[in-house]
Amino acid sequence: MSPCHEFRGQAYLDLLVPEVAINNRSRPDRNRVFGTTNVKVLLGIDEDGQYRSAMALLERLRFPETELTLLHVNQSQSYPVSLPSLPVFSGTEEPIEEPSRSAQIQRIATEEAEACGFDSNEIYETGSPSDRLLLYSFQLPADLVAIGSCSRAAAPRLTGSVAHALIADSTKSFLVSHGNVAPAGRLRCLFATDHSMYANRALNRFLDWAPAGIAEMTIFTAIEPRASHSESGGRINGISVDPQVIATRSSRIAENLENQGIRSHVRFGAGRPAEAILKAASELRVDLLILGARGHGFLDRIFLGSVSSAVIDRANFPVLVMRP
Repeated sequence: MSPCHEFRGQAYLDLLVPEVAINNRSRPDRNRVFGTTNVKVLLGIDEDGQYRSAMALLERLRFPETELTLLHVNQSQSYPVSLPSLPVFSGTEEPIEEPSRSAQIQRIATEEAEACGFDSNEIYETGSPSDRLLLYSFQLPADLVAIGSCSRAAAPRLTGSVAHALIADSTKSFLVSHGNVAPAGRLRCLFATDHSMYANRALNRFLDWAPAGIAEMTIFTAIEPRASHSESGGRINGISVDPQVIATRSSRIAENLENQGIRSHVRFGAGRPAEAILKAASELRVDLLILGARGHGFLDRIFLGSVSSAVIDRANFPVLVMRP
């Protein structure tokens, strides 16, 4: 019998802390290629150039195959949509020229993507950036939606609208890149997990993208204090858990990552998830924080949103939210 059955809420614990099913491919090769997925990335291009930090991070992740689409949304125009290479029509037979400012932004972004080694497609749109990102993430369809925020000062405008819309309404994985990302070097990552089956599937999906740019990954779990003296251990998502069981699960994930050529560590933190995650990520000076989503349902998005919103609003490092 699993040690989980010694604690309250047995049925939920079986869901919360399943046997780890992380892909175990015994190929300890630093130049590994263990996934076959062509990663379709939709990158939001803003006029302030905040997208550059997200583009730099995508370059450092080094997915073997990346199909990159650059989406620039002009909020000041109200005429219909067009690709940059096509004329924009105003409803008459006479075309009007695309705004020079938007054309310049798109051209620069395309050149920067090419310099990073990406072949990109370009879309020029008008309207709400969050609405258009959500729309095209489904129409393409995209595996990953990426946006950038160059500074904490810029976060309220960008994160408060676009990223929060992705948290609340999107079923796609998404990346919010804060700060100035260095253009080179392999990444130190922290994967924050509650050890649910959804979190494990989210990590599996990330590994299937075969990111060759990961140097090391810390498996982190936030354990909240017990609710009463009658409880043993701590709590995750309000459910009593045995820390030793969580430690075993974390070690198995770390071992499987080591087998795939990723140097791995296990770490725990006490307190509320968002605060504990931010503290650990800051202390470890990670290049990328990865959160595993629990699912696609309304209640799952509420839980994810409460943690992700707090983390993204306060982080000064890139945050990747993975959905299985």
